[in-house]
Amino acid sequence: MTDFDFVYAALKTPLSITCIILLLLLTPAALLGIRALVVIGRADRRRDLLRDTDGTATIEFALVLPILLFVILALAQTTMLMGGNLFVHYAATAAARSAIVQIPYDYLDEPANNYYGSPGTPKYDAIQRSAAFALMPVASGPPDSAGASTASAGFVDGLNQFYAAYGAQTPVWVTNLAAQRLEYALQTTHISLFRPTVQPNNTVYFEPLEGAIVEPKDPIRVRVEHELNLGVPYANRLFDDGEQPDGVGRYCLIVATATLTNEGILDEMPPLPAIPRQPLP
Repeated sequence: MTDFDFVYAALKTPLSITCIILLLLLTPAALLGIRALVVIGRADRRRDLLRDTDGTATIEFALVLPILLFVILALAQTTMLMGGNLFVHYAATAAARSAIVQIPYDYLDEPANNYYGSPGTPKYDAIQRSAAFALMPVASGPPDSAGASTASAGFVDGLNQFYAAYGAQTPVWVTNLAAQRLEYALQTTHISLFRPTVQPNNTVYFEPLEGAIVEPKDPIRVRVEHELNLGVPYANRLFDDGEQPDGVGRYCLIVATATLTNEGILDEMPPLPAIPRQPLP
């Protein structure tokens, strides 16, 4: 896997293809609408409006403006959705890279090359946080009212310490924006891990890894699901898959996968020699 494989994977999804088609249709429509408003608003056209007792120009303006406004909103939401799809696929790559180094790690409650796969376990939380951090630039929705998690609070504390170390004042966005974005990403990002196996009929079966032992060099597929917030009013209903928990705003569920090979090789040092060593004279 190269650094930019996620871009190709994102662009060939049905969601990206739909967004590209909409961009090709909406961009000329927006340009035509803007041109129509320019023509209506010309000085000579305004003079005609003053002499026009029937109000034809006013009707034209009233008909064009709402359509143009919706086209611009749809264009903005389509562009943001396409960018969000890229970030979700990048998050899947980041989560896969985290998985292949987290699973071999020997935690006290989760031995090496074991994966329990439930929230609250160290390996699941580390992989999920990797995906959430990658999604911070597009995680613009309101977090659940349950409060900040340890991860988001620690992230803000780390930024505060960073600015304090350089004697700089902490920007306002660190407290107001960074914690909110990370908290929303943590609450709306879900991961699942699978082990691809080839069946006798050459079909690929993805076995869930929950509670499984992963051998070194086993392929690991990470599936990331993110509820991307749709922040553009009216146009967000073109793509929405549900309503935000607080009832304000809507989201689009985006799914991405990435597969990498588990590292999982234990580096053991050779045993000490039995012959006692003596320094050279």
